[in-house]
Amino acid sequence: MRPLSELLHRLRHLRAPPGRPARQLAVPSPGEDPARELSSILPKLDAIDEQASQMLARARAQAATIEAEAQVRAKQIMADAGGRSARERIEIIAAGRAHAEREAAEILDAGRAQAGQVSEHAAAHTQDLLDEVVSSLRRGP
Repeated sequence: MRPLSELLHRLRHLRAPPGRPARQLAVPSPGEDPARELSSILPKLDAIDEQASQMLARARAQAATIEAEAQVRAKQIMADAGGRSARERIEIIAAGRAHAEREAAEILDAGRAQAGQVSEHAAAHTQDLLDEVVSSLRRGP
């Protein structure tokens, strides 16, 4: 076996069996020459650690970029919402004003119609009333 395979083989036998609670395990014997045994592993672990550091740096940079873009987009959404809110407020006010103006016009039209009826009634009955008053005055008290 190669040194890495031997180390992994020894570690494999010291793991807790699946489904069993964890327990403290003994460290395997270092073998004949631990430095020789680990010399092939450490450079690979260093390379893996370097890759992990680079990946973490890239991930952090991407996260910062995404966060900055999200903040810009959130500001745009808020600005759009504010503008849309102002437009909708203006539209609602205009619709309310138009409704009030229509209602006021209907009230004025109804008032004018009623005033016209009163004028017609007054015109029709004024002569009769005048005749009755003159007749009453001629008869005396």
